[in-house]
Amino acid sequence: MIALSVMLEVDPAHADAFAALVLRQAHNSLTNEKGCLGFTVFRHDAAPNRFYLHETYANKEALEKDHRSTPYFAEFIEKTTPWVLSASREIWHHLEG
Repeated sequence: MIALSVMLEVDPAHADAFAALVLRQAHNSLTNEKGCLGFTVFRHDAAPNRFYLHETYANKEALEKDHRSTPYFAEFIEKTTPWVLSASREIWHHLEG
């Protein structure tokens, strides 16, 4: 299992629209991708144009091929990329003991 953490700062003028679209993206991923195990969206209290996404996938292929090749992911990226001021992404690998 892997986790993807994404920190985003979006243009404040588009923060509410971004929130709506990222929640739809999370719903689509959870509903349509068997390899998507979790997709949680957080919004910062003091800076409502900052978002944190915590996504979990069965494996790297579920993220890189299954998730990123969907039409709704392409639509999300197309619509929201102009609004993103900064973004950082990290992939985490689950440790099994």
